[in-house]
Amino acid sequence: MIIAVDGPTASGKGTIAKALAAHFGLPHLDTGMLYRAVGRQVQLSGGDPDNADDALAACAFPDALLDDEILRSEEMGGFASRVSVHPGVRKALYERQRAFALQPGGAVLDGRDIGTVIAPDAQVKLFVTASVAERARRRWLEMQARGSDVALVDIERDIAARDARDINRADAPLMAAPDALVLDTTFFGREQAIEAAIEAVLTARGERPDLRIRPFDETLARHFHDINAEWIESMFRLEPTDREVLENPREKIIVPGGDILFVEAPGLGIVGTCALQRTGPGAFELTKMGVCENARGMKAGEFLLEAVIRRAKELGATRLYLLTNHKCAAAIHLYEKLGFVHDAGIMADYGARYERCDVAMLYKGN
Repeated sequence: MIIAVDGPTASGKGTIAKALAAHFGLPHLDTGMLYRAVGRQVQLSGGDPDNADDALAACAFPDALLDDEILRSEEMGGFASRVSVHPGVRKALYERQRAFALQPGGAVLDGRDIGTVIAPDAQVKLFVTASVAERARRRWLEMQARGSDVALVDIERDIAARDARDINRADAPLMAAPDALVLDTTFFGREQAIEAAIEAVLTARGERPDLRIRPFDETLARHFHDINAEWIESMFRLEPTDREVLENPREKIIVPGGDILFVEAPGLGIVGTCALQRTGPGAFELTKMGVCENARGMKAGEFLLEAVIRRAKELGATRLYLLTNHKCAAAIHLYEKLGFVHDAGIMADYGARYERCDVAMLYKGN
């Protein structure tokens, strides 16, 4: 399987391509690094990136140059955009990229013209994009983390100019392939964008799994504990109220009139869980919802959440709410999609339960 991931600079295509390669066990090539290496070689040779002959000569760069950290700088990104307009450069690098794509088993490649030129026969094509302002913000944060003091306005100006060069070049311009799925990540967090990309690949391959909901029983209690403990500890810390519920699910959830559901996927077993904790007459907290990493792209979280909402109605819930943290952006997006709204009253009444809580939501339905 060949997966082609195209898009403008700082759209998130590199992050998505790496995640897809890891998820599906495929080798990954960031083709943009090849053009950055050509640009760097031009610079080292004292050439002009806008000169076709200088750029073509730089295509003979040594492989070791690909490990040079300077290739990831904004300056080299600009050089890459400038050398890539030359047809001779694109032709010189074409075979190298094509060979990588056609290796046994397939590969993931990201760049500007993978789905249109390098691998037009790719089984899956994604075009990842985002607004210029958002891409500039991401790149600025990245540069700040590296200790580079670059003004945001300058980065935004450079990205806009680079877009214009890439879109308007005569040879292999930046564009979405006709059969590509366009994925706009402007308002997506990293995990949400990756989830959407994996889902797109699974859909393209016709591999949507048959998920099923399983009710609580003692043999599944360890999954309730382990799945939740893993995601909470990866982002926050387990608080006493977490431990109390996770270590005593029957006593704290089931006996008082709540419930715990699990989602199971063929070949993977239990991949997610969520609880309904009764907190008063008709009041339930939707809590301890976690989905395993290996279930990405299956929509297991959405499938589970829909089932939990139905179960809450069966239990007579008149006030269904949840408490979370803004860091859980992908989960919050899913909650909003299925009918939860941000609610100050819920925060005032229940928010103190967790130190990490800074988001409270109430179910209003769709």
